[in-house]
Amino acid sequence: MQILYPGRLLILGLFITLVSFFVPQSTFDAVAQVGTNPCAVPTLQEYASSVMVPSKTNDTLQNNVVPEVQNQQAQMVSPVKQDTIVSMQIMMHLRHQEQFAKCLDSINDPTSANYGHFLNDTTILPYLPTPNQRLSIVSYLTENGFKVENSSSYLTLKASAPISTVENMFGIKMKIYHVPAWPRIDNNENVQKFVRIHNYGGFFYAPDSVPHLPSNFAVLVDSIQGLDNYTLVRPLESTCTGPFCPQGIQAGYSVLPLHALGLNGTGQSVAVVDCPGDPNPQDALDTYDAQYGLGHTALKIVYPGGMPSSYDPSWASETMMDVEAVHTMAPGARIILAYVDCTPGGLVQGIDYVAENHLASIVSNSWGFVCSSGACSDSQLSPSLVSSTHDNLALDSAQGLSILFASGDEGATPDGSTLGTDYPSSDPNVLAVGATNLALTGCNGTTCSGYGSESGAQISGGGYSKYFVEPPWQSSALGQKSGRAVPDVSMLGYIPGFWVYSTSSDKCGATLPASSGWFGCAGTSLSSPLWAGYLALVQQMKGGMLLGNVAPALYATYNTTSYPCSFHDITSGNNALSGNLGYSAGPGWNPVTGLGTPISDNLTMLLAGKTPCQSNIPEFGSVAPVVLAFAVMGIIIQIKNCTEKYVVIS
Repeated sequence: MQILYPGRLLILGLFITLVSFFVPQSTFDAVAQVGTNPCAVPTLQEYASSVMVPSKTNDTLQNNVVPEVQNQQAQMVSPVKQDTIVSMQIMMHLRHQEQFAKCLDSINDPTSANYGHFLNDTTILPYLPTPNQRLSIVSYLTENGFKVENSSSYLTLKASAPISTVENMFGIKMKIYHVPAWPRIDNNENVQKFVRIHNYGGFFYAPDSVPHLPSNFAVLVDSIQGLDNYTLVRPLESTCTGPFCPQGIQAGYSVLPLHALGLNGTGQSVAVVDCPGDPNPQDALDTYDAQYGLGHTALKIVYPGGMPSSYDPSWASETMMDVEAVHTMAPGARIILAYVDCTPGGLVQGIDYVAENHLASIVSNSWGFVCSSGACSDSQLSPSLVSSTHDNLALDSAQGLSILFASGDEGATPDGSTLGTDYPSSDPNVLAVGATNLALTGCNGTTCSGYGSESGAQISGGGYSKYFVEPPWQSSALGQKSGRAVPDVSMLGYIPGFWVYSTSSDKCGATLPASSGWFGCAGTSLSSPLWAGYLALVQQMKGGMLLGNVAPALYATYNTTSYPCSFHDITSGNNALSGNLGYSAGPGWNPVTGLGTPISDNLTMLLAGKTPCQSNIPEFGSVAPVVLAFAVMGIIIQIKNCTEKYVVIS
């Protein structure tokens, strides 16, 4: 069994070994830098280390216990059967974490000489566990009865063992617990009608105490995910009424002038990470394309955790909305659909898989972590889960991957009673996308001509994280906030929604059993892939250059004369979904819609380094009038059968 990185590490090791014959040993420091660049370079010393022998003393893995177990809020029901097999992920720490943080800050700082100089397959190595560190832990686990295999993540080892082996190894007792569901107050009839109902509360298994490992191994491990199934994942979509078809959205966000210039995502790749949903996504997308006259796109479907044994109709609604939303904004882009193990670790490793295999440079995620007792904020999740996920997302972002997350559909109170922010959307390494209600102009039966107005959607997740501090690129634009501010941007995600076709879904919670057909769907789950598709146009305009964490570049437009003509500033609406607890939209950035929604033609030119628009130039001022006339003509010709062919299921 070989538990190492891909062959490039072995080649690097041989190269460094040869170099060592000609360079004095003192040249190789544990952490080396080039000039003033804060990012490290690989050294011989780290890759010549020997396999570790387990120390005789043990240390605990801090924060690796479910909060409701630690706080004795969960009721213990019974022990877990000793012959039960549990699968888990050993999540390892980044190395040289302080220097990695400085390196990532420089990559994300538009004023830094290192801005946009992303890590590659070689420059990433100083921050990864060494092959011998991984091999040492693998050997220790296998010698103690675990089955260990590689994962799709640099920082993860997959392991499984019977409960009896797990308990002996980690010094814990595995128990079954019960928690009741947290109450929610949804005081709006439209919210009650259009937001998908999720059932929470019930039983979960978890260790009764913090696990331990030999001391020299414990310092390498961040967390062990899979020792409990307290944290769940769920899609962030809901039913809707009167949806728009693709050309309406293209017109509303000024995308058609870009398409007319040939900026349709050609040559770019966008990934979507989901639990296994529609079993025939290519057939569904072909039907969608045929209805709306969009060009054919061949999906690439990957299975980082292996072929799924089943497909979930509720995730089918999510899957096809994600894919079709990306395709709406970027009909020329290649779309990669990653069907992953439907666990927190499986979904995060799906993002890692995209980054490490260079499958796409933009990835949209329309899911979030929730607690067994109900939707919850980042500060209510297991700290070890948030910490290890943060490391993975940071590493993926440092490689130039643009990671987008839906900001959540619970408004300002994920748990229904406390202000907070969903996770992973509150992570500083992602672009958090909120939801708006969109009105188009010139609509007469089956045609629309352009943008009308927007308001913040009541479901739009937003506020200030109680786990993450405000990142520098955000505080420099917004001033000091109490924590990472969410969302960064927004797009259509609620009223009136979006037409979706699936070959086998529950139609966003509207019908069971699963069936094929058209349905209206919405949620921040729609907003995120729309933005991801738009970013493919920006990347094409930049000649395919990686965007990485695009949030710093977007915030750099704030407080400039280009901001008013690059974003629709959403000044109405609120996200007080539960009772009266929430925020109101207002001028500039706000915790409902972020910076706003894109005036795509102008914002694209600005992000691509072209002549920026000024605040007194109309929305289409950056595109020649003849192009605009062509685009509007296209809208009138193409926007048909958007509302008259299909009956909305609600």
